[in-house]
Amino acid sequence: KEIAGHILIRISREVESDVRAHLARKLSTSPNAPKDLILALAMDQIEVAAPVIAHSPLLDEQDLISIVTGKTREHRLRIAMRSGITAAVSNVLVKSNEPDVLEGLVKNNSAEISEAAMQYLVAESKSLENLRGPLIGRADLPDALAQKMLEFVSASLKQQILSNYTIDQDAIDAALSD
Repeated sequence: KEIAGHILIRISREVESDVRAHLARKLSTSPNAPKDLILALAMDQIEVAAPVIAHSPLLDEQDLISIVTGKTREHRLRIAMRSGITAAVSNVLVKSNEPDVLEGLVKNNSAEISEAAMQYLVAESKSLENLRGPLIGRADLPDALAQKMLEFVSASLKQQILSNYTIDQDAIDAALSD
């Protein structure tokens, strides 16, 4: 399997991108594909890498972090939308500070987001309105951060916060007076 993987990697470097993309689609969900080949496909141009990044069970946390730090914004966006990413991967994605990547991460309800990353995302949502609704809709948004968002969200989002989070009475009174 390992030797076959090395042969396929060498061959895939020499074929056109549409052939590599076809290979990536075929192998993207396989738990038995050669890992080196999966990594090579994940590091390829986004048209090739996208299905592998989205679905390959062979890509682990360290692989995803390597892709985030070494590839393009499009690669980071695909990883942000990948099911079940860990807090460590989320932390590296947040450091990219790319609005569409942050939005993709916040909308990914299966993504684990650390409290520090969540604090950063709430702070960024002051200027990035697209983060507000998805943040408030996350089950893992701490009450204290939801309460901070009362200061700058729309009336409808304030109502959603007040309905779904445990907020102290002084914050509720302040939000209602606003």
